[in-house]
Amino acid sequence: MGPRMSVVVLFGSTEESRVAVTHSVAEATRRQVRLHVLAANDLAHEEAETLLPSEVGQSKVSWALHEVPANLGQVYALLDLATQVDADVIVVGTQRRSAVGKLLMGSLAQEILLGSLVPVLLVKP
Repeated sequence: MGPRMSVVVLFGSTEESRVAVTHSVAEATRRQVRLHVLAANDLAHEEAETLLPSEVGQSKVSWALHEVPANLGQVYALLDLATQVDADVIVVGTQRRSAVGKLLMGSLAQEILLGSLVPVLLVKP
């Protein structure tokens, strides 16, 4: 397997998503690779562009905004995008959790962790 060439992040309307985008910009900058932002199901493409943290636009990192295809769930779309763009890492925001919550984790984060063929970076606000 050759060198990877991008960072992928799932971005929605939550605080966790904003933190994930901030971390993904830092990762893409550190690795000197392209950033691919997948707008979660709760955001329209135009809304995602408006809500994306300013550091994306102000960074020197090359980036692209993608939408979840109508026929795919967002987890499958994220994993598929990571494969298509030969991702180094997938960055996902997650909530702070109690001990039991940590055991159960969020179903979205758990699905991504179990399905991903590349490393997943979970970040908390």
